[in-house]
Amino acid sequence: MKKLTDVVIPVFNRPEHTKQTLDSLFENTAPELFNLYMVNDKSDQQTSDLLIKLKALYPFVLIENEKNIGPAASRNIICNQVIKPNERSEYLYHSDNDVFFTDGWLEKLVKAFKQCSEEVKLLGGSCHPYLQTSKILYIGENYKIGEKDAVSGYSQLMTWDTWIKYGPFDENQGTQDQKIMGSEDWAFCQRIIKDGFLVGSIEPEVVIATGKTNTYGDQATGSETFKEVEGVKIL
Repeated sequence: MKKLTDVVIPVFNRPEHTKQTLDSLFENTAPELFNLYMVNDKSDQQTSDLLIKLKALYPFVLIENEKNIGPAASRNIICNQVIKPNERSEYLYHSDNDVFFTDGWLEKLVKAFKQCSEEVKLLGGSCHPYLQTSKILYIGENYKIGEKDAVSGYSQLMTWDTWIKYGPFDENQGTQDQKIMGSEDWAFCQRIIKDGFLVGSIEPEVVIATGKTNTYGDQATGSETFKEVEGVKIL
Protein backbone atom coordinates (compact mmCIF):
# COMPACT_ATOMS: atom_id res chain seq x y z
CA MET A 1 0.00 0.00 0.00
CA LYS A 2 1.35 3.43 -0.92
CA LYS A 3 2.06 5.69 2.04
CA LEU A 4 4.12 8.82 2.64
CA THR A 5 7.50 7.10 3.08
CA ASP A 6 9.22 3.79 2.40
CA VAL A 7 11.66 3.05 5.24
CA VAL A 8 14.56 0.68 4.48
CA ILE A 9 16.65 -0.90 7.28
CA PRO A 10 19.38 -3.53 6.78
CA VAL A 11 20.16 -5.69 9.82
CA PHE A 12 23.36 -7.56 10.64
CA ASN A 13 23.46 -8.79 14.25
CA ARG A 14 23.03 -6.46 17.27
CA PRO A 15 19.62 -7.73 18.47
CA GLU A 16 19.29 -5.25 21.34
CA HIS A 17 19.94 -2.31 18.99
CA THR A 18 17.48 -3.75 16.48
CA LYS A 19 14.68 -4.13 19.01
CA GLN A 20 15.07 -0.55 20.27
CA THR A 21 15.09 0.71 16.68
CA LEU A 22 11.84 -1.03 15.74
CA ASP A 23 10.08 -0.34 19.01
CA SER A 24 10.82 3.38 18.74
CA LEU A 25 9.84 3.48 15.06
CA PHE A 26 6.41 1.95 15.62
CA GLU A 27 5.75 3.73 18.91
CA ASN A 28 6.69 7.18 17.63
CA THR A 29 5.47 7.13 14.02
CA ALA A 30 1.87 7.16 12.82
CA PRO A 31 1.29 3.83 11.00
CA GLU A 32 -0.41 5.45 8.03
CA LEU A 33 2.80 7.37 7.23
CA PHE A 34 5.22 4.58 6.35
CA ASN A 35 5.94 1.14 5.00
CA LEU A 36 8.92 -0.68 6.51
CA TYR A 37 11.28 -2.95 4.56
CA MET A 38 13.96 -4.84 6.48
CA VAL A 39 16.84 -7.00 5.24
CA ASN A 40 18.33 -9.71 7.43
CA ASP A 41 21.88 -9.72 6.08
CA LYS A 42 22.72 -13.24 7.29
CA SER A 43 22.65 -12.27 10.96
CA ASP A 44 23.44 -14.57 13.87
CA GLN A 45 20.69 -16.85 15.17
CA GLN A 46 19.72 -14.59 18.08
CA THR A 47 19.09 -11.63 15.76
CA SER A 48 17.32 -13.78 13.17
CA ASP A 49 14.99 -15.20 15.82
CA LEU A 50 14.29 -11.70 17.11
CA LEU A 51 13.31 -10.47 13.65
CA ILE A 52 10.76 -13.27 13.36
CA LYS A 53 9.29 -12.31 16.75
CA LEU A 54 9.18 -8.63 15.81
CA LYS A 55 7.46 -9.45 12.53
CA ALA A 56 4.64 -11.01 14.54
CA LEU A 57 4.27 -7.73 16.45
CA TYR A 58 4.80 -5.16 13.70
CA PRO A 59 3.85 -4.97 10.01
CA PHE A 60 6.94 -4.99 7.79
CA VAL A 61 8.42 -6.80 4.81
CA LEU A 62 11.39 -8.98 5.77
CA ILE A 63 13.95 -10.09 3.18
CA GLU A 64 16.45 -12.84 4.09
CA ASN A 65 19.85 -12.70 2.39
CA GLU A 66 21.40 -16.10 1.69
CA LYS A 67 24.83 -14.67 2.45
CA ASN A 68 26.22 -11.53 4.04
CA ILE A 69 26.47 -8.85 1.33
CA GLY A 70 26.71 -5.64 3.36
CA PRO A 71 24.29 -2.76 4.01
CA ALA A 72 24.75 -1.01 0.66
CA ALA A 73 23.91 -4.07 -1.44
CA SER A 74 21.03 -4.90 0.90
CA ARG A 75 19.53 -1.43 0.45
CA ASN A 76 19.94 -1.70 -3.31
CA ILE A 77 18.00 -4.97 -3.37
CA ILE A 78 15.06 -3.39 -1.56
CA CYS A 79 15.03 -0.22 -3.66
CA ASN A 80 15.67 -1.78 -7.05
CA GLN A 81 14.00 -5.18 -6.79
CA VAL A 82 11.58 -5.48 -3.87
CA ILE A 83 9.71 -2.16 -4.04
CA LYS A 84 8.19 -2.05 -7.50
CA PRO A 85 7.86 1.34 -9.27
CA ASN A 86 4.06 1.34 -8.98
CA GLU A 87 4.31 0.62 -5.22
CA ARG A 88 6.68 3.43 -4.27
CA SER A 89 5.62 6.00 -1.71
CA GLU A 90 6.34 9.71 -2.07
CA TYR A 91 9.61 9.51 -0.13
CA LEU A 92 12.39 7.00 0.51
CA TYR A 93 14.14 6.86 3.88
CA HIS A 94 17.31 4.91 4.65
CA SER A 95 18.10 3.95 8.22
CA ASP A 96 20.24 1.53 10.23
CA ASN A 97 19.35 -0.85 13.05
CA ASP A 98 21.07 1.23 15.73
CA VAL A 99 18.94 4.36 16.01
CA PHE A 100 16.09 5.73 18.12
CA PHE A 101 13.21 7.51 16.37
CA THR A 102 11.83 10.35 18.49
CA ASP A 103 8.13 11.20 18.71
CA GLY A 104 6.84 12.74 15.46
CA TRP A 105 10.24 12.49 13.77
CA LEU A 106 8.90 11.74 10.31
CA GLU A 107 6.36 14.56 10.18
CA LYS A 108 9.04 17.02 11.35
CA LEU A 109 11.59 15.76 8.83
CA VAL A 110 9.19 15.78 5.87
CA LYS A 111 7.96 19.27 6.77
CA ALA A 112 11.53 20.56 6.83
CA PHE A 113 12.39 18.76 3.61
CA LYS A 114 9.47 20.34 1.76
CA GLN A 115 10.79 23.78 2.74
CA CYS A 116 14.16 23.19 1.08
CA SER A 117 13.60 20.44 -1.50
CA GLU A 118 14.29 22.60 -4.56
CA GLU A 119 17.88 23.02 -3.37
CA VAL A 120 18.43 20.19 -0.87
CA LYS A 121 17.93 16.75 -2.41
CA LEU A 122 18.71 14.67 0.69
CA LEU A 123 17.90 15.54 4.30
CA GLY A 124 18.95 13.66 7.43
CA GLY A 125 17.10 13.42 10.72
CA SER A 126 20.57 13.55 12.27
CA CYS A 127 24.12 13.15 11.04
CA HIS A 128 27.44 11.67 12.11
CA PRO A 129 29.12 14.01 14.62
CA TYR A 130 32.24 14.25 12.47
CA LEU A 131 30.21 15.72 9.58
CA GLN A 132 29.92 19.28 10.78
CA THR A 133 27.41 21.89 9.54
CA SER A 134 29.07 24.27 7.11
CA LYS A 135 26.24 26.81 7.18
CA ILE A 136 22.55 27.15 8.06
CA LEU A 137 20.40 26.95 4.94
CA TYR A 138 16.90 27.39 6.36
CA ILE A 139 15.30 28.30 9.66
CA GLY A 140 11.87 26.92 10.47
CA GLU A 141 9.55 27.42 13.41
CA ASN A 142 11.35 24.94 15.68
CA TYR A 143 14.27 23.75 13.61
CA LYS A 144 17.19 24.66 11.37
CA ILE A 145 18.53 22.92 8.28
CA GLY A 146 22.31 22.71 8.16
CA GLU A 147 24.33 22.10 5.02
CA LYS A 148 26.66 19.06 5.16
CA ASP A 149 29.42 17.61 3.03
CA ALA A 150 27.53 14.31 3.37
CA VAL A 151 24.72 12.82 5.43
CA SER A 152 25.13 9.53 7.25
CA GLY A 153 23.39 6.45 5.87
CA TYR A 154 21.55 5.86 9.14
CA SER A 155 19.25 8.80 8.37
CA GLN A 156 18.61 9.84 4.76
CA LEU A 157 15.29 11.18 3.48
CA MET A 158 14.89 11.78 -0.25
CA THR A 159 12.37 11.51 -3.04
CA TRP A 160 12.35 8.40 -5.17
CA ASP A 161 13.41 10.58 -8.11
CA THR A 162 16.64 11.36 -6.25
CA TRP A 163 17.31 7.67 -5.71
CA ILE A 164 16.65 6.87 -9.35
CA LYS A 165 19.02 9.61 -10.52
CA TYR A 166 21.92 9.13 -8.08
CA GLY A 167 21.60 5.51 -6.91
CA PRO A 168 22.39 2.76 -6.38
CA PHE A 169 24.82 2.71 -3.46
CA ASP A 170 28.37 1.52 -4.11
CA GLU A 171 28.65 -2.09 -2.94
CA ASN A 172 32.41 -2.59 -2.61
CA GLN A 173 32.69 -2.49 1.20
CA GLY A 174 30.99 -3.47 4.42
CA THR A 175 30.58 -7.26 4.26
CA GLN A 176 31.29 -9.62 7.13
CA ASP A 177 34.42 -10.99 5.44
CA GLN A 178 35.87 -7.53 4.83
CA LYS A 179 34.90 -6.17 8.25
CA ILE A 180 35.14 -2.64 6.87
CA MET A 181 32.39 -0.08 7.26
CA GLY A 182 31.58 1.26 3.82
CA SER A 183 31.52 4.84 2.61
CA GLU A 184 28.60 4.40 0.23
CA ASP A 185 26.65 7.17 1.96
CA TRP A 186 29.47 9.65 1.30
CA ALA A 187 29.75 8.67 -2.38
CA PHE A 188 25.98 8.94 -2.87
CA CYS A 189 25.93 12.44 -1.37
CA GLN A 190 28.89 13.52 -3.48
CA ARG A 191 27.02 12.61 -6.68
CA ILE A 192 24.20 14.91 -5.60
CA ILE A 193 26.56 17.76 -4.74
CA LYS A 194 28.53 17.43 -7.97
CA ASP A 195 25.25 17.83 -9.83
CA GLY A 196 24.77 21.27 -8.28
CA PHE A 197 22.46 20.42 -5.36
CA LEU A 198 22.91 20.22 -1.57
CA VAL A 199 22.55 17.70 1.24
CA GLY A 200 21.75 18.61 4.82
CA SER A 201 20.34 17.59 8.18
CA ILE A 202 17.78 18.94 10.59
CA GLU A 203 18.82 20.56 13.87
CA PRO A 204 18.01 19.61 16.59
CA GLU A 205 18.13 15.98 15.54
CA VAL A 206 14.94 13.92 15.40
CA VAL A 207 16.70 10.54 15.01
CA ILE A 208 19.31 9.52 17.60
CA ALA A 209 22.27 7.25 16.84
CA THR A 210 22.54 4.54 19.51
CA GLY A 211 25.43 2.44 18.18
CA LYS A 212 28.26 2.98 20.63
CA THR A 213 29.73 -0.24 19.25
CA ASN A 214 29.62 -1.16 15.58
CA THR A 215 28.49 -4.38 13.93
CA TYR A 216 31.69 -6.17 14.92
CA GLY A 217 31.71 -5.11 18.57
CA ASP A 218 34.35 -2.39 18.21
CA GLN A 219 33.81 1.19 19.34
CA ALA A 220 31.98 3.04 16.59
CA THR A 221 33.71 6.05 15.08
CA GLY A 222 32.37 9.22 16.67
CA SER A 223 30.55 7.42 19.48
CA GLU A 224 32.69 9.20 22.07
CA THR A 225 30.62 12.31 21.32
CA PHE A 226 27.23 10.64 21.97
CA LYS A 227 25.22 12.22 24.75
CA GLU A 228 22.84 10.42 27.07
CA VAL A 229 19.20 11.02 26.15
CA GLU A 230 16.37 10.19 28.53
CA GLY A 231 14.58 7.02 27.48
CA VAL A 232 17.23 6.05 24.94
CA LYS A 233 19.79 3.28 25.42
CA ILE A 234 23.21 4.05 23.94
CA LEU A 235 24.44 0.49 23.36
